[in-house]
Amino acid sequence: MNYMEMTANVSTRSESEELMCFDRPMLIFDLETTGIDPLHDLPVSVALLEVNAGSGDLPENRETYFLVDPGRAIPPAATAIHGITTEQVREEGIPLDDAISTIYDTIVGFNGLVVGMNISYDLTIVNQLSRSILNCELPPSLMVVDILVLDRHFDRYRRGSRKLADLARTYGVQSVDAHNALGDTTTTANVLMSMMACYPEIIRMNPCELVDKQGEWHYEWASQYSEWRKQQGKLPLAPEEYHWPVRRALPK
Repeated sequence: MNYMEMTANVSTRSESEELMCFDRPMLIFDLETTGIDPLHDLPVSVALLEVNAGSGDLPENRETYFLVDPGRAIPPAATAIHGITTEQVREEGIPLDDAISTIYDTIVGFNGLVVGMNISYDLTIVNQLSRSILNCELPPSLMVVDILVLDRHFDRYRRGSRKLADLARTYGVQSVDAHNALGDTTTTANVLMSMMACYPEIIRMNPCELVDKQGEWHYEWASQYSEWRKQQGKLPLAPEEYHWPVRRALPK
């Protein structure tokens, strides 16, 4: 199944969405979690940062950050990365159900672009939990920008790691409080601004076109990476990993 077949059932965006442009606010979104599996791990902190892309400034009093009690212990390996402990979230975190309701309402109700670094990971977690807690899913019409997808496309032959800190160095941006969700949203916003300057094609595209292109670019990357894995004697990517920005099961 190719990309066009995979997305044939996605709903068409409205005419008003087609008129959106990059001088509207953007919502930068990031989670810190219990692990690296978006289908099974849970959030322990959430950051939502609204950015005025037109001015390039990070406006004051437009940031939301809170801890989440996932209802289970945070593995030591995860704590070693983000520094959040089980004791912290039990004392200071809001219940998981309330957190997912807040995240879902904020993202779905936002009239602009939702931006992140490897955002399919974060949105897949939200979608999985929205299904189980809220009995609904993120709409396929979300306007999403992923700086990882953009970087893989526009600088596809660059060797080395492509973590957020690597992208920050590549695009001349200082990392802000790495592995803190709010710090990572600030870094992500600044990387995107720098990418727009490096690759004018990003801002020349209608945002809806850019969203659709990212789906194609991710599918192409996943196909090539999966083939490389097979050549190395490794397992190929799972079918749902071809989906962007939310991993959804392929029709049988």
